[in-house]
Amino acid sequence: MSKFYLMSVIVYVFFFYKLGNTILRYDSTGNKSIQLRSLFTEGIIGPIRTFFLLIFYGNFFGALNFIKFEFFRLSNPFSAFFFCYYIYKIIKFNFFK
Repeated sequence: MSKFYLMSVIVYVFFFYKLGNTILRYDSTGNKSIQLRSLFTEGIIGPIRTFFLLIFYGNFFGALNFIKFEFFRLSNPFSAFFFCYYIYKIIKFNFFK
């Protein structure tokens, strides 16, 4: 089961990077360094915050459209988790009976 979690994190980080949200950032001295904070603030907290802001300001149908859009984006950690979970279940059911 730990392989499943590792695979979902790899899928999330890969698609997060391919979306254009960079993990490697330049600091004030010009050196490139790994910033894992963007994975959490932009990737995990950002969709939750956006959903609650849409509901708070009365755009309920916009919030539903946002959830529908975010559910199929693998750069979202929640959708990457569900995607890997169901792929894992399909492989386990079909090959490891």
